[in-house]
Amino acid sequence: MVTQSIQKSGLGEAVAHAAHLLPAQFPLQSFVHHNTLHAFEHLPFAEGVGEAAKLFGAQPFVAEAAFAQHLASGRIQARDLDFVLPEEAGEPALFEGAPTRTGLRRLWLRHPFVPVTGPRLRWRLAEGELLEGLSARGE
Repeated sequence: MVTQSIQKSGLGEAVAHAAHLLPAQFPLQSFVHHNTLHAFEHLPFAEGVGEAAKLFGAQPFVAEAAFAQHLASGRIQARDLDFVLPEEAGEPALFEGAPTRTGLRRLWLRHPFVPVTGPRLRWRLAEGELLEGLSARGE
C-alpha cells in the first residue's frame, strides 16, 4: 500500500533522480575514494563544480577574501604561489621592463587590485587623481 502511494506521488522518481547525484557509498571496510561530483564528470571541471554548487547550494571555490586572508596570515606563502605558477621557459615580458604574464599573475595574487575602467576611469581622470603622480615626475 505504501509503495503504491509513493509511486503515484512521484516521490520514487524524485528519490531515483537524487540518488544519481549522490555518491553510492556503503559501509566501508577500508578507505576508498569516491568522486562525490560523479554526476558532473561529463563537464569541464570548473563548469561541473559550478553546476554542482548551484544544485547543492554550496560555494564551489574558496572566496577571494579568504584567499587574501590566508596569504596575509602566512598560511599561503610566496613560495606556494611560485610552485603553482611556475615561470614558463622563454615566456616573453608583456612589454619592455614589464613582468611576464605569469609574473603579473603572481604579483596580482600577492597584491590584489581592481582595474579602473569605464565611467570610474573617466571620473578619476577628470578629477586629476590618476595623473598627479605622472605630472610630479615630469611625464
